[in-house]
Amino acid sequence: MSPEKEQELYQTYKKLADLQDELRGAHGALKAAQEATAAKHDELSRIQLSLESSQRIVRDRDEEIQGLNLTIGILKEELQELQVVLVTNDEKVKELTREKNELVNELMKKAQQNADLANKLLDLQSKLNSLPPEIQQAQQAAQNAANPSGTSEPSVAVQRPLPSRARRILTQHAGEVNCVSYNVYGTTLGSGGLDKLVRLWDTNQFAQRASLQGAIQSVMAVDFSNDDQFVLAASNDNTCRVWHQATQRVRHTLNGHTSKIYGAVFSFDSHKVVTGSHDRTIKVWDLAKGYCIRTIFCYSSCNSVCLNPEASMIVSGHVDTTVRVWDMKNGDCVFDLSGVHSGQVTGVSMAPDSLGQCILTNSKDNSLKLIDLRTHEVLQTFKHANYKNSVNWARGVFSPDGTHIAVGSAEGSVFIWERASGKLHSQLKGGHKAAVTSIAWNPINVQQLASADTSGTGLNH
Repeated sequence: MSPEKEQELYQTYKKLADLQDELRGAHGALKAAQEATAAKHDELSRIQLSLESSQRIVRDRDEEIQGLNLTIGILKEELQELQVVLVTNDEKVKELTREKNELVNELMKKAQQNADLANKLLDLQSKLNSLPPEIQQAQQAAQNAANPSGTSEPSVAVQRPLPSRARRILTQHAGEVNCVSYNVYGTTLGSGGLDKLVRLWDTNQFAQRASLQGAIQSVMAVDFSNDDQFVLAASNDNTCRVWHQATQRVRHTLNGHTSKIYGAVFSFDSHKVVTGSHDRTIKVWDLAKGYCIRTIFCYSSCNSVCLNPEASMIVSGHVDTTVRVWDMKNGDCVFDLSGVHSGQVTGVSMAPDSLGQCILTNSKDNSLKLIDLRTHEVLQTFKHANYKNSVNWARGVFSPDGTHIAVGSAEGSVFIWERASGKLHSQLKGGHKAAVTSIAWNPINVQQLASADTSGTGLNH
């Protein structure tokens, strides 16, 4: 082969090698391009999925917006209706305010009439004092004949004898009646029971004046505010409710206890309520604020509470047989009386002002005790072989003048003791056929005593 041919063949092989190198490079670039394309396809797929998800979210948000627009439309309609109701209620409030003012004016007139009567009584008393000595001696002899024991009890005890028999029977409650209480003027009697109602009675005719609804379970305690505007009721639904007497509507619903409430009272200024519960707490409620301002942890289930007139002390009776006294302001336990009773304390009642700082306690040991809170001494014990404490919330009560105490018994009778001597004055029988659960003495009329029993019967003695 000639050198020219060899040179030509060499050049041809060299070009072939270069072409092969270029081909391999092109294959590598193609592969890289394919991989990049695949990555772009994957990214595009992710973007498409994200786009579909976003579209679904947008559709959902559109549906939510439509629903919200519909709700807004409904709320606007309800707002218009509520505005109409508000205007109507404003008119009712104005009417009730007018009625209230009329009632206040009427009460002022009554108060003036009472003052006039009191002045007339004073005039009559002065005329009696000016009678000749012979007539006064004859009057004193008549009083001594009526009260041969010589005790210095008020003359009202002679002129107005204590209750001796059942005069009226009230059977409107369905089921047992757990509590009865008078308002401060003695003109209204409140009762509550298993039928979840608080019934208010006129004490002149004993016609039902109102029926207050709202409790979900049995009503266990009833009390009236001293301004006579409100009625409270404690219930087994762990709640205490306050009604406005004039409108018969619930003014406050006091929630916070976790167990049944047996004790509930107004403060003497009518601004606060104190409740005692089986959740082992005592709560103080501010009615102006509408909520609990103090919770006192009292170590044992509470059956009863009462306040001294200054509302500086809370007295409570407990399942652990102890009577405790608490400082109203800070909730501290001032002292406790743990050896007074041998059974659980079912009731505590504050004595009239004329007796000083004294309380009356009732217990499952079937005794009542008169205790001086200043000296912590038991001044008197009231017991009888036939008296049996009937329920865990039974309380004893004082007569208006503080000369006698009364309590209901498990066999259906009412026991009345002389406070000073501790002697049994009388045992009222025949009215109740079941255990007496509660008792109340009219604060104005010593002859009027109300009691209730587990059969649903209320009596006025």
